Amino acid sequence: MKETTISFLMIILSLYVLICALIYFFQDKLLFFPAKLTQSGSDLKEYEKDEITINHKDINLHGWLLNPDQPNLILYYGGNAEEVSWNLDDFQAWKDYSVLLLNYRGYGKSDGSPGQKELFSDALYVYDYMLNKSEPRIKKTIVFGRSLGSGIALYLASKRPVDGIILVTPYDSIKNLAKKFFPFLPAELLLKHPFDSMKYAENLHVPVLVLAAENDEVIPSESTQALIDKLGKNCKPVLIKNAGHNDIQLSASYWEAINRFLNDE
Repeated sequence: MKETTISFLMIILSLYVLICALIYFFQDKLLFFPAKLTQSGSDLKEYEKDEITINHKDINLHGWLLNPDQPNLILYYGGNAEEVSWNLDDFQAWKDYSVLLLNYRGYGKSDGSPGQKELFSDALYVYDYMLNKSEPRIKKTIVFGRSLGSGIALYLASKRPVDGIILVTPYDSIKNLAKKFFPFLPAELLLKHPFDSMKYAENLHVPVLVLAAENDEVIPSESTQALIDKLGKNCKPVLIKNAGHNDIQLSASYWEAINRFLNDE
């Protein structure tokens, strides 16, 4: 009986170790879903003159710069399954801002493979590149992050001066989300991409707009609320009613809140 119990426990332990190993080695495929460039949603030829490629450490990052002659700049960071050309039509409306839409490594026509270290490094490089090359000089810079991109936007804002931050369906950290969804796993030991937004939300002194979806099926409300609490008095949270994680942009109140924020800045 004792030997049977020990054998059973060894099988359980082996399965647990196997699951941990699979999570560790395949977590990139669980977090990043690179979407390739498609024609759906926009006639890309219409935006050909705004096409841009930025080279960083032999990696070409491809995307578009909308309204390139404007003195104000929005740097956009999308979700983990988002190809940024999907936003070209909607983001054209902000005529007082240049809007940089660059696909992450491995997304669209960008080279390489995504990872926290790489995406953070790219964000800093692109910020420096845009502010050093722009003519006329940039007067105001807004960082705009959606879902996964909210962590990148906060990281950049903690390292470089910005004038405002827009966060859509943000989270406190990927590590905390992993703990919630996989409480039986040692998330601290396994995660290579913790995206700790709580850490980067400290000591920010610029206005922050947080847009949360009432029916978010991906990011739990307590995760977003923890981040809102951390951001403190500079944060303006807006709950978009009857919206989910992936369709929040379909609500008129979503665009109204962003436009108010941009006009107030």
